[in-house]
Amino acid sequence: SAVAGEHNPKKSDYNVLVIVDALPLDRLRAAAAVAKAWAADGNPPPMTFTASEWQSSSDIFPMEYADILERHKVLYGDPPFDGIRVDRKDLRLQLEQEAMGKLIKLRQGALAAGNDGDRQIELLSASVSPVMIVFRAFLRLHEIKPPTDNLTLTEQVAGRAGFDGTPIA
Repeated sequence: SAVAGEHNPKKSDYNVLVIVDALPLDRLRAAAAVAKAWAADGNPPPMTFTASEWQSSSDIFPMEYADILERHKVLYGDPPFDGIRVDRKDLRLQLEQEAMGKLIKLRQGALAAGNDGDRQIELLSASVSPVMIVFRAFLRLHEIKPPTDNLTLTEQVAGRAGFDGTPIA
């Protein structure tokens, strides 16, 4: 969200990808203190790959790779994107799995919230970020570059998929 200009200091965190040549246990322990401080500020620990893992994992994490390829800022070092591509077949499979998983979780949350409007709003609010990832993947699968604005993204996906996007908007 920060790279796309959608960072909300009250809700957003910073997601960081770190690519290293190797990460032996002693170096991992040394990096843990930095990661702990980063997490204490409300951010997830850095997603850390070795260079060989990064080069060989776009088929496993196609939604994440597509987001990273499209929405990134290199903070240090050379851009690690040469040879990285996301296959539509892999993207479709992960999109289906993620969308169904999120739908099931949303239904569970709605059942747990019952008729409590505050809990329903809290559930929808907590679901926005993961749903936007699915929405971006959906548009990419249809060979449409996703807009950076979440409202426009929601409108485009709702229109293309034929559902009412008002609750998400």
